[in-house]
Amino acid sequence: MDSQDIDLRPTPPKLTRRALLVRGAIVAAAGLSSNLSLASSKAGTAARGSIRSAVSRTARVGGIPIYYEIHGGPLTADQTPFVLMHGGLMTIETAFAQDLLPKLSALAPTIAIESQGHGHTTDRPGPMELDQLIADLIGVMDHARVPSAHLVGHSLGALVAVEAAIRRPERVKSLTSLSGVFNLDGQVRHRDRPISTRGTL
Repeated sequence: MDSQDIDLRPTPPKLTRRALLVRGAIVAAAGLSSNLSLASSKAGTAARGSIRSAVSRTARVGGIPIYYEIHGGPLTADQTPFVLMHGGLMTIETAFAQDLLPKLSALAPTIAIESQGHGHTTDRPGPMELDQLIADLIGVMDHARVPSAHLVGHSLGALVAVEAAIRRPERVKSLTSLSGVFNLDGQVRHRDRPISTRGTL
């Protein structure tokens, strides 16, 4: 730029940690939605059939009813089910219904959970705690009488799944982490609230 030129471009606003997280979630959801729209009409039909045939239940854990659905038939002792956990700001329908849920439930019974403050599950007062999200997962598995499962988590759900596998390995037959993080070192720190590594999200 010449020294006499004036840059008229607006200065970008400073972003808070919350704004960054919300924008990131919107971008991630848009990308996931775009990928899901490429699914075949057959998968879409299977998804609608899976949603219609799902069994809806709640398990009371930590003072609130945790909503979950069972797809792909009844839970049986001879088949290890999948357990799906969605990402932040998502639900069972927006995260898994169009593609992953019908494909997995065709292989084995599949439990899909809606986390605290998402979809059909109410929120709790205070900050969201990783310890409680893990307790919610185990509580749903206990309620459904599932001794161990193939855990599949996306984003926030992946964080819960990984930590659950570390703390309760006897409850995890296999683990699939989709877009998951574990170490918080790279997170943007809010000036008034540093990131805690002790379980508060």
